Amino acid sequence: MCGIFGVLDGDYSKFIKLYQRNQERGDFAFGALFTRNNDRTSGFHLTVKCKENFSIPKDYPLVENDKASKIEEFKALLGHTQAPTSSKREFSAKTSHPFQCNKWYVAHNGVLSNDRIIATKLTPDTYNEVDSSVIPALFHKTEQEHQTRLGADKRINEVDVICESLSQLQGTMGLWICNSTLSNVYLARSGSTLYANYLDNSFSSTKEPKMEELAEGTLYQLTPEGVTAVGKFNSNSPFFL
Repeated sequence: MCGIFGVLDGDYSKFIKLYQRNQERGDFAFGALFTRNNDRTSGFHLTVKCKENFSIPKDYPLVENDKASKIEEFKALLGHTQAPTSSKREFSAKTSHPFQCNKWYVAHNGVLSNDRIIATKLTPDTYNEVDSSVIPALFHKTEQEHQTRLGADKRINEVDVICESLSQLQGTMGLWICNSTLSNVYLARSGSTLYANYLDNSFSSTKEPKMEELAEGTLYQLTPEGVTAVGKFNSNSPFFL
């Protein structure tokens, strides 16, 4: 079992509280994506992956080789806690969330049942043995197909790309999604638990005060106005009625 969580307002203290709550769902490893929301001058994002506990004082640089970055500079703080899949599991950044393919970043709670089938449609070096890793690779493949149909000079609709891709996945999913082109953050649920505060853009696999469960088969975006439904996809969860 794993947990996903995050905030859009850069509230680090709230992010840490959600992290601590989601450690109940997995304390083997931690992963995160911190984004600056289109601030190209200072870089788009920073990914962090570590075994066990994560703790960064507010006034300390995020990582040793990034002295210029402070936690308060980032707006979207997106996290994942991972449970070990066996008693002999060893930590590896390669097999830890978030997973990335090209512009797409994803953290996933749940189990896919058709990931190996999806993998046969993907370029081999875009995913690994973890089922979740095929999700951003599938987004990238679908994006390329849309771009080919529309033409190189046209902007694709990333909501359409995400919904078309999610409709192909079978199993249970609770996930956050980010594309570095526009820095938009999306949430989706099918089978797995996922809750959100519709007003302050916080979300979590564990239910917190003022959070409501997100609907299955609906794609949500974290916007300045709050959590907003922006699309629909086919939910292929074994628990979906």
